[in-house]
Amino acid sequence: MGIDLYCGDKTFGCSYGSWYNIRSALIEATFEYLEVHFALTEYEEGTEEYGAIMALKKYIERIKSGVILGKQLSLLDDFYFYSRQLEFIDLLIQFGVGGIYALCNKSDNEGFYSVGNSYDICDFIKVVKPFLLKNKSNIDDKENWLYNNIDELIDVFKESVEKNEIVSIR
Repeated sequence: MGIDLYCGDKTFGCSYGSWYNIRSALIEATFEYLEVHFALTEYEEGTEEYGAIMALKKYIERIKSGVILGKQLSLLDDFYFYSRQLEFIDLLIQFGVGGIYALCNKSDNEGFYSVGNSYDICDFIKVVKPFLLKNKSNIDDKENWLYNNIDELIDVFKESVEKNEIVSIR
């Protein structure tokens, strides 16, 4: 059993375990991207942007801690928990990575991604793709499996945007 995404002639399929790993790896890449973005960009303390960064950093720290309400959870479960809070979603969108919310917060079967979701996911993956590269000295290394295969997933969402059709989840 697994997940299959369909749009037009484009498809992407994998086991549920692999889908879990893909989403978890994309969350990690998102956090790495944000940490680099924050480090490279100067924000004046006391400004609205600075406050947004501090709020998003707190969410990231909480999610990475793996503990919610005294229970040890996985990165993806922590992300789900905090993504029920509108402030967190708004912060992801503000910093250009709202597509991670669109990608992760869908049913694993019998659902769909809207064209708007697809657009957000395409933009998001373009931003974080460099952070999926784990072994820079050997691009073919098995550690780079997602980096080397993410274009298959992107193609399904690109098809959705180009044809103005939903992506079906089966």
